[in-house]
Amino acid sequence: MSLPRSKTLPPTPTLPAAIVLDCVSINNAEIWYAVYGTPLDPDKAPTVFLHGGKISSRWWGHQIEYVAEAGHSVIAMDTRGHGRSTDGLQVAFSYDLFADDVASLLDHLQVPSANFVGWSDGANTCLALAMRHKHKIKRIFAFGPNFQPDQAIPDAAKTVPFVSDLVNRMKEEYQLISPTPEKFDSFKAKAIAMQATSPTWTEEDFARIGLNSTNRHHSFPLWIVTGDSEELIQCWVAKRISDKIQRSVYLVLPNVSHFAPLQDPESFNNALNQWLSC
Repeated sequence: MSLPRSKTLPPTPTLPAAIVLDCVSINNAEIWYAVYGTPLDPDKAPTVFLHGGKISSRWWGHQIEYVAEAGHSVIAMDTRGHGRSTDGLQVAFSYDLFADDVASLLDHLQVPSANFVGWSDGANTCLALAMRHKHKIKRIFAFGPNFQPDQAIPDAAKTVPFVSDLVNRMKEEYQLISPTPEKFDSFKAKAIAMQATSPTWTEEDFARIGLNSTNRHHSFPLWIVTGDSEELIQCWVAKRISDKIQRSVYLVLPNVSHFAPLQDPESFNNALNQWLSC
């Protein structure tokens, strides 16, 4: 008998052909990025995809291809230390640092503001962006975020049927594309240390997002999204985050887990289409 879709880890997709591929020095790291779809236009907000922890932009392949083919400009970037990006700072990873990297990349590309799609650590980076660089945001689609480190499900690794495949794939892909393939173990430890201690957002932090439809300069569509079979973050967390952010939208995707972008690309892309249209 086949496993439910939410219990599977489909293959990592490939990225479509990019119109720009480059690395840029940001905050003492070399950040890899690519542009897909239509060329960047300062009068049109591109969509930026921010991936999860210990993986790379490749995991967004289905969604990047879909949004680019719909006629949008798309930017993918590998988080510092992840994928094809380096980590030149002798400091801990943090969502604030990741958010500052994103803002600096947009400045480098002369992009005033963008739509942001984040997955897991990438979703947390989206929320950090909203707290630190709100003026750069047109929309946020945050899939699988948390706001306190103890909201991860205890011993989740013991109950996820594909955990061995996941861990092996993270290592194999890192060693395949990273500029420092020999540093996977230290990179992994650094990422786990961040996840074990952050984020630690309070009511005051969420108030900094402050979606207020009466002021167009401080209002943007923000969707907090989860899968109905989420297995890494406790099921109530996404709703709680949405409740903390005035006028945000809470969405549950059916029959998928924390790995929904791979498990059901069609439904995930349909949700993205609705979000981009609002």
